[in-house]
Amino acid sequence: MSEGSRAVLLCAATFCSVAKGQQPPEAPEAAGLQAPLRALADPLAADRDVVPAVRLETIEGARIFDRRGDEPFVIASNMKVFSTAAALLALGPEHRWTTRAVLGDESLWILAGGDPSLRTLGEREVHEEFLDSLAETLRASGNSQFKETVLDARCFSGPAFHPLWPEDQWQQEYCAPVWGFALEGGCLEIRDQGGALRVSPAVASAIRFDRREPDRKDAWSAYWLSGRDRIVVSGSGAGKLALRLADADPMRLGLAWLREGLERRGIAAGSVRSPLELEEAPAATPLFTHRSAWNLGETVTACNKDSDNFLAESILKTLGRARGGDGSTASGVAAVREVLTDAGVDVTALDQSDGSGLARSAERPVNLASPASICAVLRTMGSARAAAAGPVFFDSLVVGGVEGRNRAMFADAAFQPHRVRYKTGWIAGASSLCGYVHAPDGQILVFSIVVNYERDGTARTNNARFREFQEQVLHEVLKRWTRTG
Repeated sequence: MSEGSRAVLLCAATFCSVAKGQQPPEAPEAAGLQAPLRALADPLAADRDVVPAVRLETIEGARIFDRRGDEPFVIASNMKVFSTAAALLALGPEHRWTTRAVLGDESLWILAGGDPSLRTLGEREVHEEFLDSLAETLRASGNSQFKETVLDARCFSGPAFHPLWPEDQWQQEYCAPVWGFALEGGCLEIRDQGGALRVSPAVASAIRFDRREPDRKDAWSAYWLSGRDRIVVSGSGAGKLALRLADADPMRLGLAWLREGLERRGIAAGSVRSPLELEEAPAATPLFTHRSAWNLGETVTACNKDSDNFLAESILKTLGRARGGDGSTASGVAAVREVLTDAGVDVTALDQSDGSGLARSAERPVNLASPASICAVLRTMGSARAAAAGPVFFDSLVVGGVEGRNRAMFADAAFQPHRVRYKTGWIAGASSLCGYVHAPDGQILVFSIVVNYERDGTARTNNARFREFQEQVLHEVLKRWTRTG
């Protein structure tokens, strides 16, 4: 457990939740912060089509500053806070996914469990390790030839690509489809090794690759052609990071990978297919069980630190299935509301559309929550009632000035050492930031700062402006905290 986690739990010893509809008490330190924080927010709010909202509280629930904090706003990737907190509370950090193999009449059934760690993790290729162990078990049991192999991924239901995700961005890694047996995080990872392409998951029959001369010498890019069966790769990736493309058809890729992988290991898989709609899996004792390389706590950490949409959706669907649903987005959303309500969080202002916050609509705002409800989740995860889940959640947030894609954020000396743990969110029209602040006197504060706006293509509505505002708010709090009251 980190020092920050210990501080959160220590300060939470006196945690008390505020009853629904009751105005929280004001912290004694709040008086000296009202004018300087309004001076930051008011000019932004005076701008046409820019609406800032701020909520700052102590971890015990005392209000420090509020501007439209009870109103619902589009919160983008801050929605991951709701998904991951609810999953940790309901399932516990040690929860693992299982993938099982059972034998039928001349058939092999692979029963997927939604494992998000069937991918390359550092030096490990976990999906290939899965096949190695499966093939070894099959050979040891005298089962190396099948009439057919059935890959049953019905643990998750509904479309793999959310209907409110941007269709024109479907090839991007952040739009990777979420299927019950998604390999490599729903993506294809492409590397250049000595001029030859190495692709993970390894499939030879399902995809064709076209190598093309690039327009620039330093180019290294890849994209699907419209037929979604060929990938164009331009340039050289020697010494460069792998390219990651969202999989155009995860079911087709999974079936091809399974057949080819088993056959390379001496297992005759026969025809490989998905189950029919009402077809039931054999009710046999599993011959083989694979436990996920990541537990839920590790998955939540990767999800929040990297703002990984695929992991957020996998977590949401897993929660929905574990709470008696069908493993759909809808069942996951219902489970989040149920779990957080049971934990004392008022979710009246929560309107969740997916697990990640990526969904958007031209018809109406989606993925809404109030800054107050975000702060309530943060306070709950810092309370004694969160038990083992709280420290894991806290440590899953980005350490300001040290981690994350933008290490310049909170790098100023005022924010050190490690005074801010945060989660960002952004889509066109919404910029969000939430997390914990370790105040100079040892108190732990929670915050949610959201800006919704109409994008006009100028610096006035550039996210850099709103990030600066969010950072200034917390800077003002830390600068004045010991002199307030």
